[in-house]
Amino acid sequence: MVVRTLLLSLLVAGLLTGCRTYVGYDPIKKIESISHRENAVIEQSRYGVSCQWDWNQTVLTFGTFSTISFQQETREWETGKMEYFMAGGEEQQQNSAGKLLAYVILWPLIVLDDTLHLTSPWHLRECGAWLYAPAYIPPISWFAAPVLRPPYASCFQENPIMEKEEVNYASPRLKTIRITPIREESLLPDDTLSAVELRYDGKTIVKNLDSSGQLRFPLMELEPEGVFPPRMMEFQIYHRQRNETWQVKIFSLCTPELLRDWNLVADNRSDFYSRFFALFRLKHTLGEEAYRNLTDQLIQQKDLSLPSYPAGSAEIHLIARHP
Repeated sequence: MVVRTLLLSLLVAGLLTGCRTYVGYDPIKKIESISHRENAVIEQSRYGVSCQWDWNQTVLTFGTFSTISFQQETREWETGKMEYFMAGGEEQQQNSAGKLLAYVILWPLIVLDDTLHLTSPWHLRECGAWLYAPAYIPPISWFAAPVLRPPYASCFQENPIMEKEEVNYASPRLKTIRITPIREESLLPDDTLSAVELRYDGKTIVKNLDSSGQLRFPLMELEPEGVFPPRMMEFQIYHRQRNETWQVKIFSLCTPELLRDWNLVADNRSDFYSRFFALFRLKHTLGEEAYRNLTDQLIQQKDLSLPSYPAGSAEIHLIARHP
């Protein structure tokens, strides 16, 4: 009688825990973006010049600058789902009879723990398992636990396994469509190869635009001897073909790197070597004479009495358009 009861208990335990439990799924998504740029609307447009200032390599870009607006369509498709199951049978078959017997003896405590989820959380997915959730929540779980093993039941399994199965739909399902308005700045480069005059301090330098509407030159071409002390440089840009003139104002320390080095040299609290190498990097910007004088003062540990500059500035604007 005892043996028959034990065998029956083992059979019941195997039936209750040997199957896998469905715990939900994650949707498999595909996102598709379509930009309707071909239907773009030009909000405003103007001819102008943009600048990237650098002492050794300044780049002026000429062309038509426009603000365009269009719509971008984003579609989210669901192409399938990844289903998750908490496996039980295969793992349990590998356990010894002694462990299975201990499991049968502890069955009431395991059911209580599975019902109240005292020691471990549930593993239900957000999608698909919501119909199963009520069966795992007291008081329904008090009656369902003996016949429906909750997905967190891992007391008997040393390494519970989560199985996955991918299910692909015959055709993708469109879930959402989002329309986003986009505004962009666009440039139509000036490809005229026109001559451009740089007018500075009574002299004129003539250069031609390249096919991308750019003109490249070093600022030191305007000030071969360097600029000391640092100051605003003012010059004009004249486009011969368009017969238009722009006025430029730019601080000679025109990049963050030049400003950083200058402020390092001007800071008497900085160590000698940091100031020395920063001054060396400023040699072409300040000029040979200023570089030698400042280097001598620095070596002699004299106070350079140089102002610091928190920021530089640059501006360019059209001043004349001739018929």
